[in-house]
Amino acid sequence: MLRLDFGSDSALKVACTTAEVAGMVGVSERQIRYWASQGLVRPSIRSGHGRGCVHLFSFDDLLQVRALVELRSRGCSLQKLRRAVELLRRVMQDPDPLRYAVLAYDEGRLLAFYNTQQGRRACVDALNAGGQQVLEIVLETLKEDTLRLLAKDV
Repeated sequence: MLRLDFGSDSALKVACTTAEVAGMVGVSERQIRYWASQGLVRPSIRSGHGRGCVHLFSFDDLLQVRALVELRSRGCSLQKLRRAVELLRRVMQDPDPLRYAVLAYDEGRLLAFYNTQQGRRACVDALNAGGQQVLEIVLETLKEDTLRLLAKDV
């Protein structure tokens, strides 16, 4: 059963079963269970093993499932997705990188944009075996430079 709770901090908390997630994103329950067994997405509220266990997915989990569905619909193979998620876990040092990365897939290339632990924005080719960093932008440096440029014009 879908549960919504706004709690005292006004943040939306969602708990969805596998069946509810499947209904919302348009894939089978079996597909979601398979993705979970492969480590592509993890039900963060409740997971279990064995027959009859109920998995509960959070809103963030639901977003990850939707990202997988979208990437699959654009032709990204499950094998590529698995490889990309493994690489992003390593590069981002995060067990659930799809929660924080912004992904762009086109012509066989999957780019992941994310914030580093040092506060920089980075872009990685998630399908490159070495996790080649394509672009890193230090936002604070850009902000300071832009403010200096503006100050010159005033």
